[in-house]
Amino acid sequence: MKTNSTQDPWPSIYRQWIWADQLRNCFHDALPDQHLDLSKDFTIEPYWMFMCLWYGLLFSILEALRESKVKVAEVQDEIAHLYTALRKYRNAVFHVQRGYWTEKWRKLILDDESANAIHRIHKQVGRFLLNKVANEDSQAQRH
Repeated sequence: MKTNSTQDPWPSIYRQWIWADQLRNCFHDALPDQHLDLSKDFTIEPYWMFMCLWYGLLFSILEALRESKVKVAEVQDEIAHLYTALRKYRNAVFHVQRGYWTEKWRKLILDDESANAIHRIHKQVGRFLLNKVANEDSQAQRH
């Protein structure tokens, strides 16, 4: 593997995705069997922590793609729709908020479609990055 700092960003972005994927797996493993009741205080449960960290890492990946001017066609509309809410959510996760339930937390959590969209985004971005890394490796082997 190249160690030159001028290399393509794909391996680093893909590494972030792998970390996010592990957190997604921990989230699903920790989910209780029953339906989640969002009216109760579930924020101290392990699945909540895994979900928050997963969403935060996923946003960092989407941010890197945006900075690289890269679009993932299969889910680009969903990314565009959730980008700001995910950014604010990530900020709420990694920066202590003045209130327990600020709008940065609530907007994404209370959006009924966000969880399904985030799963689709996560999956498609992972496929996209795997293809990028595989193509980079095959090109490097040819040279």
